[in-house]
Amino acid sequence: MCVYVCVCVCVFMCVCVCVCVYIYIYIYIYIYIYIYIYIYVCVCICVFMCVCVYVCLCVCVCLCVCVCVFVCVSDCSQVFSGGNVASGLYVIRPDGSPTALTVYCDMSDGGGWTVFQRRTDGTQSFDRSWVEYKHGFGDLFSPAGEFWLGNDPLHRITSQGAYDLRIAMEDFEGNQRYAEYKNFKVDDEKVNVYQMHVGEYSGNAGDALADAHTHTPSVSASASGSRVFKFRTHDHPSSDETADARCFRHSRSGWWFSRCHSGNLNGHYYQGPYQALVDDGVVWYTWHGWWYSIKSVVMMVRAAHLRQMLLEGALQEGPHGPMGPDHQNHSPTGPDHQNQHHLTH
Repeated sequence: MCVYVCVCVCVFMCVCVCVCVYIYIYIYIYIYIYIYIYIYVCVCICVFMCVCVYVCLCVCVCLCVCVCVFVCVSDCSQVFSGGNVASGLYVIRPDGSPTALTVYCDMSDGGGWTVFQRRTDGTQSFDRSWVEYKHGFGDLFSPAGEFWLGNDPLHRITSQGAYDLRIAMEDFEGNQRYAEYKNFKVDDEKVNVYQMHVGEYSGNAGDALADAHTHTPSVSASASGSRVFKFRTHDHPSSDETADARCFRHSRSGWWFSRCHSGNLNGHYYQGPYQALVDDGVVWYTWHGWWYSIKSVVMMVRAAHLRQMLLEGALQEGPHGPMGPDHQNHSPTGPDHQNQHHLTH
């Protein structure tokens, strides 16, 4: 696509130059030679044309660079690999996507993370329909805005290869925890209704995607050994749901449900400890239990090969030091989320 765009830009530049030369010759022959009184006008017109050509060339070159650098990348991992180390908004185009997509790239914790969920203050309701979760909702463009990128974009991104999932959380006392999962993938809507796959867990927040009591997987495993969760909303239940998975009916959110008393980071926003008829808060059971709603959450994905390259020292690390939470605490509403790069299509 980049080659095609560059060729089109070059052709357009050549046409502009030819038109300007033709106008110049016409003015020179028919005005300057035969009507001397218009010499001054001719010079002014020529200068104006030269300035226009110069501006046109600059705009075309900048457009070509922006298209190649930002639209020809498929995720934030490629943005980071291209030398961009500042967190903010970037334009990507995942493989197979009909249009470009504006995403927030988080360059902390090794860099290259594509953020698909952010919760900070409860300003956005996550009690949404299936269609809203499919296409995304919320405020992506504010530094601390809450949003859901969309299940369809998330499927397109994670279908490009192996990805890691990172969940960064902070409670109302300022404590921070994280959970990471390898082999993260979201299936398409038509076949598996945005079914989520997660592999090996690591982190210090606990594996809330496992059974809340036995800490063993409470859902089926795929052929690759990863755990599988089906996405549900109040208006899109599953035909084969189990009793444990029916908690989506009172959760006031869309989520990959397996058990009610485990983890739901799209739950109703409360101020820390809460009392309700059901445990429908922003819950991560293995950290704060059922009746504590977490203050802020960021969910993001990164190409697995970038993690390996960083571990091997093949890439220079971002401005936050060595990769991994043991070296760098990640705050969902920290300074990295105040630096925005606003790009347009």
